[in-house]
Amino acid sequence: MHASTRRAAALGSALAAVGATLTVLAPSAQAVGLDQNDRVRYRMCADTVVDIEYTNAYGNTSTQRNIYFKRQKNGARCGFYDYTVRDEYGSYASVWVTAENGGSVSCTIWRNGRVVAKSNDENSFYSSAACY
Repeated sequence: MHASTRRAAALGSALAAVGATLTVLAPSAQAVGLDQNDRVRYRMCADTVVDIEYTNAYGNTSTQRNIYFKRQKNGARCGFYDYTVRDEYGSYASVWVTAENGGSVSCTIWRNGRVVAKSNDENSFYSSAACY
C-alpha cells in the first residue's frame, strides 16, 4: 500500500472513531421523566405578555394565552405550577413560554426539589423557552 493511501486510511479511521465518540456524547431531546409521587414545580417567567403550554398533573397538555405574570417580591414576573404525580406508571414534565413579540422569557422544572430542566430566551422579535 502506498504511504499516502495508508495515511488517508489512518486518518479516516481516526475521524470515524471521533465521530462515534461524538455520537455517543450527544444528548437526546426528551421530556423529563417522572415517577409516581414525584413532586414537580414549574416556574415560568416573562417581562411581557406570553402564551404558556405545560404538562399538567393529569399528564395532559394545558395551554393558556395572553398571560401577564404578577411581579414577585424580587421584581421578576413569574408564575408557578406545583403538583405531585399520582399516576402509578409515572408521567413526564414539560413547559413552554412563548412571547410572540419578543422579550425575556424563561422556564425551570424542579423534580423533588432538584432542577432538572432550565431554559431562557431574550430575542427582541420572537422568544421562546422550552423546558423538557
